[in-house]
Amino acid sequence: MAFWARALFKNEVFIVPTKQNTYVSVLDEPPLAIPTRVLVELPKYSIVAYGQEARPVEHAGLKQAKVVVPFSAVEIFDEAAAILYLRAVMYAVLGKSFFLKPRVYLSQLSQVSPFMQELWQYVLGQAGAREVETVNPLLAVAAGAGLPINASAGFAIGWWDDDHLLLGLVAFGHIQYEQDFVFPGNLADANRDELASFFSQCWDQFLIKLPGEFRTIIAVEGGIISIANDDPILATIFSQLAGSPIGVLPRNVEILGMKKLIGELKATRFTGSRFEQE
Repeated sequence: MAFWARALFKNEVFIVPTKQNTYVSVLDEPPLAIPTRVLVELPKYSIVAYGQEARPVEHAGLKQAKVVVPFSAVEIFDEAAAILYLRAVMYAVLGKSFFLKPRVYLSQLSQVSPFMQELWQYVLGQAGAREVETVNPLLAVAAGAGLPINASAGFAIGWWDDDHLLLGLVAFGHIQYEQDFVFPGNLADANRDELASFFSQCWDQFLIKLPGEFRTIIAVEGGIISIANDDPILATIFSQLAGSPIGVLPRNVEILGMKKLIGELKATRFTGSRFEQE
């Protein structure tokens, strides 16, 4: 009985959904990046292949199949495929513990509509989750970077994935201000110059609209961005364009931050403190 009680307590999954990859992890393991694009066999929607291998021509034995991207960070495109995909990725990291029905911590942008928020809850429940809690990705990135998010000074945090660049101001443990910029193209295919030009425009607009008491600090101290791009020169280019230091972090920093936030939440839950999505 004690074993099952401990297993149930630790039966938690952290999920960051995007069109390109879904980042998933359990508490004591490093994050996995699993391609979100899948080839499914119809009519049962069983998953045949992931990522670049998800091409019907390579699976000629299939009578009926299609390539599906079940969701992005903002929207669920195919409910049935999303349920099967999320069930598969949760089982991949939990193994047999999955059958105890895990608690899921989901990174969810503030741009997700109320309808989609409810649909995410439903889909994850159908996929096997017993409970779903959401975490703001900007807070997660800040925590994963080791920033003191409860401080009053304020930090500029960026989240760049799924053709969205979110720039936000984190202070007092909350998102005090946030702007969403839509990248005009496919982020995965963009070259360095395109990324640099877009970042420069967005950063300037972000600074202009910041509350005055934070604008001067951020203009000097810069910020950090988590982006789905491993170009080692981006940090230097972004810093030159911003005129202040811009740190560039990999996308897995978000899940690391989610784990830290949830750990702190559990430690302080008895006081009534909680992390809220702004």
